[in-house]
Amino acid sequence: MAIKSVKQSCLLFIALSCTSSANDAIVGAHNVWPPYVINEHSGFTVDLVRAAFKAENQDFEMLIMPFSRAMRMVEKGQVDMIPALWRSESRDERFIFSNAYYSNRLVLISRTEPTIHFKELDDLKGLSVCAIRGFRSEIALAQNPTNSPRKAHKPDFLFVASQ
Repeated sequence: MAIKSVKQSCLLFIALSCTSSANDAIVGAHNVWPPYVINEHSGFTVDLVRAAFKAENQDFEMLIMPFSRAMRMVEKGQVDMIPALWRSESRDERFIFSNAYYSNRLVLISRTEPTIHFKELDDLKGLSVCAIRGFRSEIALAQNPTNSPRKAHKPDFLFVASQ
């Protein structure tokens, strides 16, 4: 009788394990990018995406990692989404995008001296630029033949996203 009970318990456990995956959490990944992604539990984008999935009775889990790793993982199907991803032609070929829920733009931040006048990428020739690997700004810089990516300890300016 005990063996039959153990077999039934095992079968019940297997059946429950198979059916419990119906509402597995949607998994997002991104690097820390305040105010959009502060940590696994907060940030404008994290809060917004979690609320949208909650309205649909769907769990959402956020993982924090380097952005380039998050991109590789979503392309391999190891995570479901990158909730704060700038759209580009090459990304349109690989990903499905929702309607935009927020708009921002790139700005330059530089030291006060020397003054840097910037209107187009060619104006950056010969300057050290800091950008996050895999971000749209880094991709644009890498595609410009006058600005080859290189490591610099003290960049002349930084690309950052701003409202």
